[in-house]
Formats: sequence, structure tokens, C-alpha cells
Amino acid sequence: MLLMGAVILVMAVGKLDFAGAAEAAPMGVIGFMALSVNLGAVVLLLRFRKSDANLRSVWLCSRNDALAMFWS
Repeated sequence: MLLMGAVILVMAVGKLDFAGAAEAAPMGVIGFMALSVNLGAVVLLLRFRKSDANLRSVWLCSRNDALAMFWS
């Protein structure tokens, strides 16, 4: 995550003087990575979906994030 943050920071500083539209390719790659992480969290938390309220809440939030990203 530190590496991804550093890359984004370098890209942002490099584009400070250029006010253009955002590039679709990096946004798509980062969106796909975020979807993959959310789906991985859903799979890992699947066995806790009927557990206590805290674990159920984490599972529901991860599931809803993945669904929202998938349908967006």
C-alpha cells in the first residue's frame, strides 16, 4: 500500500501544472484491485456471517462494498 501511495503521490505532483481529464487506465486498474481486495475479504469473512454482531457487520460492509463497486 505504501508503494501504491507513493506512485499516486508522484503522479499527482507531476500533474499539478497540467489540468486535464483523468486517465482511464490507472483508474480502472486501481478500481479492479479494490474490487479484488473487497471480494477477498468477503470470501475470508464468509464463515463469520452468522457470528456475533461485530463480525456480521464487517462481513456485511465488505459484501456491500464489493457489490457497490461491481454494479458501479
